Amino acid sequence: MSSKAGCAAVLALAMGVAAFTIAQSATAPTGRAVLRLDPTSTTVAFRLPGSLHDTHGTFHLKEGTVEIDTATSEAEGLVVVDASSGATGNSSRDARMRDVVLESERFPDIRFRPARVVGTLGADDSFRATVEGTFTLHGTDHSMTSAIEGRLDGERVTATCRFSVPYVEWGLKDPSVLFLTVGKEVEIEVTAAGDLTWKSGRLERGASL
Repeated sequence: MSSKAGCAAVLALAMGVAAFTIAQSATAPTGRAVLRLDPTSTTVAFRLPGSLHDTHGTFHLKEGTVEIDTATSEAEGLVVVDASSGATGNSSRDARMRDVVLESERFPDIRFRPARVVGTLGADDSFRATVEGTFTLHGTDHSMTSAIEGRLDGERVTATCRFSVPYVEWGLKDPSVLFLTVGKEVEIEVTAAGDLTWKSGRLERGASL
């Protein structure tokens, strides 16, 4: 049941991806923009299919800042999720996830570093983008690409990212026990929100990034 461990990692990535895409997709073809995620308005949720029931839970964002060069589509920054914050409503399951699967005392953070983004901001202030970056879970880096969609409202950006992660293939422990089996992939959905500021450049709708 503590397959949430795998989820935690995935969540971090999703979070970072979401944060990164939001900022990049909303920027102009040239300029530098900085997106700061709001931990109180960002949700990292996961669902792990099981033989008896599905497990649902969440993790908390610690911090997230992404800077994008819209002239080159390159990005830098860091998004951090608290590995010990996983919660599913079952204390024993959550403890096993933290202590046995994620080993959160040794690896307290799940991180995502964005590297590149390509997308377009539409005339209606909605955007779609693809983000590439490095997701670090349990001390191991994983390259990842994900699609993001969202909306710009002034300097406030919101975005959603959904994807699946093969946590067992990534080396995390399979939490299945006897007849209670769980899926080998965890489904992640991140809803992120943050504020966009410009170091240089300006916003141009309809621009390809």
